[in-house]
Amino acid sequence: MIGVGEMVDQIKNRAMLRAFVNIMPDDHEALSEFERLYEPIFHGVTQSESFIHAANFRQAWTAKAQHERVQVNDNLGRIFEQERAWPDAPQGNLQRALGGTPSRTAIEVNYGDKEFPITIRPRDLLDRLVLILLTSEHLGICANPECAQKYFVGTDRKQKYCSYECADVRRRQAKLQWWQDKGNQWRKSKPKKTTRTKKGRKAR
Repeated sequence: MIGVGEMVDQIKNRAMLRAFVNIMPDDHEALSEFERLYEPIFHGVTQSESFIHAANFRQAWTAKAQHERVQVNDNLGRIFEQERAWPDAPQGNLQRALGGTPSRTAIEVNYGDKEFPITIRPRDLLDRLVLILLTSEHLGICANPECAQKYFVGTDRKQKYCSYECADVRRRQAKLQWWQDKGNQWRKSKPKKTTRTKKGRKAR
């Protein structure tokens, strides 16, 4: 059983991942809002790079065939393998000492550690987003076609809607559609009500 603090962290992580994966190509407003709420996904990232990474993340939601899943693995693996700037490098870092910009991969080899010989040490938000994605079990696409952020992380595999609001919209739409399709037929088949006059006689 997870604690309250861990549960809150999971909710925040799901919200952050959802906000990122729903950034569509050239949607500069959504990207700016994401960076305002959180931060750029890595040091020195361009907007074009952010859009590309968001699109690559979305493939995890749509991948069905084996070759599509392999492509997702390759895209996520390259994020860890590529060297990127490491602004939080310690003062003793050799690259920093030589006046350069520290950089490293996210993969850390722990020689002599038999339990964890290789670990992932996140450098930036992009690395953290990959780890959140890799540990998210239920990736869903909201069944409400009007949903503005249809890619979401659900709480179980049967979840069809990203929120109660979207589920309620679909219920109202389905009810309206039923009345449009079958309302007249239902009204015609419904028995007419009878009323009684003051003298007790039935009137129609």
